[in-house]
Amino acid sequence: MDNKLYALMNLLCKNTYLTLKEIEQQTSCTRRQVLYRLDKINQELMSAKIEKIEVLQSAITITQEIRNKLNSLILDNTEKDYFLSSRERQLTMYLLMFIELPYLSLNHFIDSLKVSKSTVLNELKELELMCKEYSIEVRYDRNRGYFIYGKELDLRRFMMIEVIETFSKENNGKFFDLFIEENHLDIFQYSKLVIDELSKKHGMEFVEDRLGEFIYIFIFLKARIVNCRNSDIFKSDIDYSTIELMKTTKEYAFVCDLILNYKQSDCIAQSEILYLTAWILGLSVGNPEEDTTDCLTIANIVERLMYRFEILSGVQYKNSEDIFRKLYCHLRPTYYRLLYHLPIVNPLKEKVKQEHFKLYTLVLETVKPLEALFGHPIPEDEVAYLTMHFGAIYANRAMVKIGNQKVGLIICSNGLGSSAILYSELTSLLPEIHFLKPLESNNLKNVEEEYDIVFSTTFIDEDALNGKPIIYVRPVMNMQERYQVVREVCMKLKNTFSNIPNIEQIISIVKKYGTVENEIGLSNDLITYFSMTEYYEEKKENLKLSEMADPHLMNIQLDAVDWEQAIRVSGEKLVEHNYATEGYIQEVIATTKINGPFYVITTNIALPHVKTEYGALKIGLGITTLKTPIYFGAKDLDPVKYIFFLTALDNETHLNALSELVALFNEKEFFETLDNAKSPQEISDYILNYELNKLSK
Repeated sequence: MDNKLYALMNLLCKNTYLTLKEIEQQTSCTRRQVLYRLDKINQELMSAKIEKIEVLQSAITITQEIRNKLNSLILDNTEKDYFLSSRERQLTMYLLMFIELPYLSLNHFIDSLKVSKSTVLNELKELELMCKEYSIEVRYDRNRGYFIYGKELDLRRFMMIEVIETFSKENNGKFFDLFIEENHLDIFQYSKLVIDELSKKHGMEFVEDRLGEFIYIFIFLKARIVNCRNSDIFKSDIDYSTIELMKTTKEYAFVCDLILNYKQSDCIAQSEILYLTAWILGLSVGNPEEDTTDCLTIANIVERLMYRFEILSGVQYKNSEDIFRKLYCHLRPTYYRLLYHLPIVNPLKEKVKQEHFKLYTLVLETVKPLEALFGHPIPEDEVAYLTMHFGAIYANRAMVKIGNQKVGLIICSNGLGSSAILYSELTSLLPEIHFLKPLESNNLKNVEEEYDIVFSTTFIDEDALNGKPIIYVRPVMNMQERYQVVREVCMKLKNTFSNIPNIEQIISIVKKYGTVENEIGLSNDLITYFSMTEYYEEKKENLKLSEMADPHLMNIQLDAVDWEQAIRVSGEKLVEHNYATEGYIQEVIATTKINGPFYVITTNIALPHVKTEYGALKIGLGITTLKTPIYFGAKDLDPVKYIFFLTALDNETHLNALSELVALFNEKEFFETLDNAKSPQEISDYILNYELNKLSK
């Protein structure tokens, strides 16, 4: 079974109805390839005396009987049926070198991969290019054969990243299982049983979907440690000054117990135990209830991030304690990953940046102080994870079941951040359904509430649902995927989806009477409009910075004697044009006197605002440039030269504008415009042109 056929079968198992175009987009195949693979699937169905899949009006319907058969085919797929992709062949060669087999020849690679000599040589060239990016060389020696050369931490980092990326793709655990079996490594299921037992013993908690990648990485790491016996792992550019602190953690006790369950545990040096501890500290979920030696450090970072995000975004936390707990759970492992330069791969990174860009931009600015703490930039993968966790702010809404409203159960095994964003999206997408709080699949048996339909990010044995319909979703969805979810809900709860028009047919009709310059954009807007009108209307209300930054609210080269006068005068125009009451400005001043200039967010920049109830009347942003910079008492960030006075009415409508403003903070030309502008209109024109240029790219 080739990987493309495997991917198609997985896609069909999770949907009731799909257009051929949707299949092409989600499998990255041509129409011809899709039809060819559908024909192969139909041959299997017909041999099992199951009605084949028919293509009608460029779409297919997948019955429950077909889905059951495809699931059994996937589960029964054996080694002889699995064909490695090019990337998997390259990873196989790297892993063979990584686990330090005694001698690796070209023939060894040919036998293991079951491909020709020329294919092996081509894959080696590709692997060498990939390794080069991590300062790793693939070398050959007559006595050693093929081997990898570089800093030990780089060799491990590359392995971890490749395993995580490969495992994040659906059902790729089979590839690792085959490698483990062929090379006689520790069996996955044994390791899982040991780790599950020890996790309970030591009160450890892993995100469900990350447990698999953790086990595979541990198996490969242990094989290398035993075979290579490299005790110099700490001789690197990493500061391990917290080694003694690590020994006090439950993660250290967990590792010590873990290695005792394997043969050759005496070959594992103390330095390797500490390395494994650091790695597991970067994986396990933090618990704010535990009195650990690092709890105050982590709590302080969480509070600083929450505070900074609140100032930058203008949000008002509805349940700050709940948000603190969720962020703490994620920030503790993040802290150790950043401290020890441990790799992290977020398979949802690009999707988060695309679908939640405004939130991502604000979080990116929020975490900048952490760069000074750790001495290096925060990886985008970490920023994307934090973006998902700050999504909890919008998921934290009171949802009360109304009358005979259908009840939806969300199963998300990707962590708290993913669950928060998914919950928020589904509640907005399907307001007619009352959603229970998300849970992981291993907690399904503990659900006491009644529910009518299940939404899951991971495969579930449908027998456990007692006939309840299930819809498979992604933790972060684009427009096409949201549309498919609505369509699936209509089919499974209403037995029809006549109220969800066929987008492809509508575009086809439009093309008869005019030219469509941006078919993807039209498709997305139609999908949004027809499947979620409420979301569409809400989305239209998200203001641009040019709409919030009214020229009438600007002061050019304001001459003020101190910070209080600067705040008072810059806020006067907000009051004059009915954006705020006088009480709103007074509250900013009063709060500053008590808590200090909390709104000075970076060098020379202040973003004053307080809660809506103190007198915000309209959404707006006043911009003031000071003739002479003024000291607000913000230590390293003083003096303040630019004041951006915000008035907000909710937590969402202004976010798009604030993300634009934060992006402008990194544009030197923006500040040159502020410094040289002779009138507010010049600043307004610059912002508008910035938006237009951004839109045209």
